[in-house]
Amino acid sequence: MLFLSQKNTAFSKASTIKYIKAVGTYSEAELAEAFDKTDAEDLQMLNQMMKQLHLTLQGVTTEKIAGKGAKSGKKIKPTSQEKFLAAIKKIEVAVNKYQASDQIDSWNVDFTAGEYYGNKTFSEIKNIHQKLMNVQASVEKIQLLVLVERGSMYHFLKNSHGRFGRWEDVCEELNVCRRTVDRYIDLFHIMNAYPRLLVCGLSFAAIMAIRQLLEDYLKTHEELEAKLKLPLRQVRIGGGGIISSRRLPGSEPTDTPEELLSESSNLGPLWEIEDELDTPAL
Repeated sequence: MLFLSQKNTAFSKASTIKYIKAVGTYSEAELAEAFDKTDAEDLQMLNQMMKQLHLTLQGVTTEKIAGKGAKSGKKIKPTSQEKFLAAIKKIEVAVNKYQASDQIDSWNVDFTAGEYYGNKTFSEIKNIHQKLMNVQASVEKIQLLVLVERGSMYHFLKNSHGRFGRWEDVCEELNVCRRTVDRYIDLFHIMNAYPRLLVCGLSFAAIMAIRQLLEDYLKTHEELEAKLKLPLRQVRIGGGGIISSRRLPGSEPTDTPEELLSESSNLGPLWEIEDELDTPAL
């Protein structure tokens, strides 16, 4: 029998909740058909379990649950306008911090891949964590800079008036999609107008998502516009990270990936900002 055979096996509370919520999306007719195929003793046990769960939840309000830090039944997602204003705040903080320094900007990508943490103190791990955060920020800026440079190249090629042949043939020769190329050209134009947008911590997708809103916003916010129009300071890019071909320490081969923690999360443009708006302060 299904329930009895699994009584002593380990289970995940999160996965149990997930299954209960998933089952609740089916119609009564579909559930009835499934029950007809279920062992009578298992069905009786399920009935008792659901009754007990229902009694336990009676009187519990979503306000109480949310007050304790748990997820409420009806979660209100930030609106597009709220995410845009959060992006503007992010831009203002970043550009002001950047403008306050006159040092050469260093984008360092030197880190150790496959670090072993078993013999380290928490203080040492915190230092490594900060180093990785700095490397990630550098990598994101470098990636954006590479896309801007590609956009500059594509802009030149597209406006070369047939010097290198038909534009369609050029894209085919470079093995790039013309629609994607146009996005990179757009990014080049945006960064050409607002160079310091590069150091504001926004991804390519996020910048493209707010492009028109940002342009309209800056028409009435001249001070921020003037700051974004300033050229970047000199940048020094350094690296040296090495990763071997061996399996990373502490990892074991698996047949399939573990259950994704972000399975139901939004991974579209501005997801980082939505996470920040959606996560209550501790």
